[in-house]
Amino acid sequence: MGSQIFPLILDIPFFCFGKKISPCQLHNIMERIQPGDIILYTDKNFPIWQLIMKVLGESNYNHAGIYEGNGYVIEATTGYPNNSRVVRTDIGTFLSGYKSVCVLRPPYESNTDRLDSLNFVKGQLGKPYDFQLDLADENSVYCTELVAKAIGECGIVTPLFTFRKRSFYRPDDFQEIEKIDTIYGEPIIFWTEMVRHILAPVGFVITYAFLHSGVFSPGTLSIYCFGGLLLNILGGWIQYIGARKKSFTKTTVEISEKSIALLLKVEQ
Repeated sequence: MGSQIFPLILDIPFFCFGKKISPCQLHNIMERIQPGDIILYTDKNFPIWQLIMKVLGESNYNHAGIYEGNGYVIEATTGYPNNSRVVRTDIGTFLSGYKSVCVLRPPYESNTDRLDSLNFVKGQLGKPYDFQLDLADENSVYCTELVAKAIGECGIVTPLFTFRKRSFYRPDDFQEIEKIDTIYGEPIIFWTEMVRHILAPVGFVITYAFLHSGVFSPGTLSIYCFGGLLLNILGGWIQYIGARKKSFTKTTVEISEKSIALLLKVEQ
């Protein structure tokens, strides 16, 4: 139970300043992506995930999935709305919101290799999420493990990261694969990403200042601080759920449909 509470805390969204992925960005991705490609992203609505992955895992990205084709991504997800398991997600939903994205093409030697990888991830659909990040556990899987094992089906080796004697796959590790191609990528400056959540640190500084000024009692300030935190989280949920439900504007959907139609011709 405890192992699942910590990821739930990490999955708390916070309000952020920034731009959602644009129709132009989606169009560029859809023009280039092919089945079997790996998609990495960092979600700006989840700064705790970003901070943990950067400080402990030295990774700029915090999630990975593999493009199945026909406009769908297969991913192992920790929560809303798919209940901690391996799922098939519409690429418009997968890429919606306040994200920085990278698309990688593994060095498949043939279409047979590509199909082997895709058949592997399809066979994992419904498998529970591995909150322990235990590579030896065959009954559950986490996001990067799913992708690493999928491309491993055709002999592509993903480097492992070791932290305190535990080895696991980070999203950034896929960028270190020999002969892998970056099909689409956006530069990520970590502290710039953190500044997008300026409301939170500013709130703590103001609270600290008032606490030592004697203007308000500690109890009153605690209430204000707690209320501000709740408003920040509420704003994060509104941003996150709103982006997932709407996915994109009508213009974006039209661009996506044209791009997917183009992709289907390539896949055939």
